[in-house]
Amino acid sequence: MNNFLTRDEVSKFGTVVWDESLTQWNSNKTDVYHHVVAVMKAEGDNTYRAMKRHSSGKFELISGERTVDDAVNVLMKMFSDRAA
Repeated sequence: MNNFLTRDEVSKFGTVVWDESLTQWNSNKTDVYHHVVAVMKAEGDNTYRAMKRHSSGKFELISGERTVDDAVNVLMKMFSDRAA
């Protein structure tokens, strides 16, 4: 399954209900990575999709969750030093 989507494809997922730029240290604490992430509310099946934007302009579907809080927690645990 391909989890990478273009801007046109991702716009069909629904409405952005949460977005953030998260920072994360690498394992050696020498570099900081910035991750642009968002949660979108899907129309129809009422799921919340956790998404990550890559520097190439592609969007990656990380997971689908039942609540916005669950989707945010998934992103925070994956891409942030601020554990949710």
